Amino acid sequence: MSTFRLRSRFLILRLLIAAGLTAAVILIVRYSFGRQADEQVSAELQRCREQFQALQGQIGTEIGPRLATQVGAICGCDVAFALGGEIKASTMNPARDQELATKLAASGKQTNGILSIRLANEPFRVLVFPVAAKPPFLEIVLLRSLASANAQQSEFMRLMVILAAVAMIIGFFLVLRVSDTFARPLGNLVKAVKALEKGDFSYPVKVESHDELAEVTQAFDQMRSSLQETQQQLIRSERLATIGQMASSISHDLRHPLTAIVANSEFLCEEQPTAEQRQGFYQEICVAVDQMNDLVESLLEFSRGRESPRIVAVNLDEVVERVVRSVAGRAEFQGIEIRVECPHSFECLVDPLKVERALGNLLINACEAVVMGGAGQVEVRVSAASGAAEIRVADNGPGVAEAIRGAIFQPFVSHGKANGTGLGLAVVQKICRDHGGDAALESSTPGRTVFMMTLPRAR
Repeated sequence: MSTFRLRSRFLILRLLIAAGLTAAVILIVRYSFGRQADEQVSAELQRCREQFQALQGQIGTEIGPRLATQVGAICGCDVAFALGGEIKASTMNPARDQELATKLAASGKQTNGILSIRLANEPFRVLVFPVAAKPPFLEIVLLRSLASANAQQSEFMRLMVILAAVAMIIGFFLVLRVSDTFARPLGNLVKAVKALEKGDFSYPVKVESHDELAEVTQAFDQMRSSLQETQQQLIRSERLATIGQMASSISHDLRHPLTAIVANSEFLCEEQPTAEQRQGFYQEICVAVDQMNDLVESLLEFSRGRESPRIVAVNLDEVVERVVRSVAGRAEFQGIEIRVECPHSFECLVDPLKVERALGNLLINACEAVVMGGAGQVEVRVSAASGAAEIRVADNGPGVAEAIRGAIFQPFVSHGKANGTGLGLAVVQKICRDHGGDAALESSTPGRTVFMMTLPRAR
């Protein structure tokens, strides 16, 4: 629709320009024809004067209607004889004679000049020149009517206007047709470019002609195919690089728990371990297995891609309480103060298991940060904002390194942890986005780091 409006706007502008030029041409032609008609009438009156002067000796000298008629026949125009400001004889009726005498007296230009006057609303060109050189001065007045010329001119202009209007109407449809011939494939090409910008490589591009526009369309189609092939190659390369990075990370991260399992298994095989030793070896093996299971679960969560969580209405305070109890019960986090601030009966629409996993990752990261930094405190605070639930996990650790803040939610990015997989925060962000929310590093300074999860709240 916008393309049609734009094309129509340009068409209207062109038609207005064409109409203005046509009107200007018509006015110029009208002025030219009027001037030419005046010059022609003036020339005819001068010829009439010359003819009269040449035949003056052959015609009668008695002033009267017969002489006026005779001169009018010779000159082919109306004739009047004026003496002392009065019309003595003419080829016109008495009413016009009186009006002519009045107009000649008012003009103040009665000798040897061409006048423009109107008699009974009919335009005339008038030539006045003397017949007698001695008093009383007799003047002859030659009159040529412009009514016929004006009628022809008006008819011609009317025909010109009609032809111009018809030409503009026909031109409008012709220009519309030609414009549509160019605008339709061009509009299709613009839509294809916009679709390509959004990542759609399959938008149909039609080639309907064999002109330069068709060549541009074909070139765009070839470019799009080449770009798609290049993008697929880049995706394959990135996948291979990701697989290699994942394999490297997994092999490194699995080595520690596997080593612990093998070592403790060998200790169990030694002769006569005490019951307390067996229990210790068993606990070490369980911790190593949990670490391996956590790594596998993180990889599975990350590799699933975007999926729809199993949404149910849950009390978020219960979810937070379970996660805090589970993390606080770990032996390595004993002595860390974990404070919780969450309204009771705070209902949200979430997948509780996935939210527990995401919040658990944030809480474990916070506890590990304060353990490395010494005696620490961790705070979990839940609040409502614009129909969403905001969960903030804060710690008083050393903070997130400036070098990795921009990539902290990318997979396999880890800093300051000997056994970190680099998938914890990536999984947190993925789970939040699967719910329609998000995860972000809200602030980080030495002694105060805050991560925030946003989840939808029940209406």
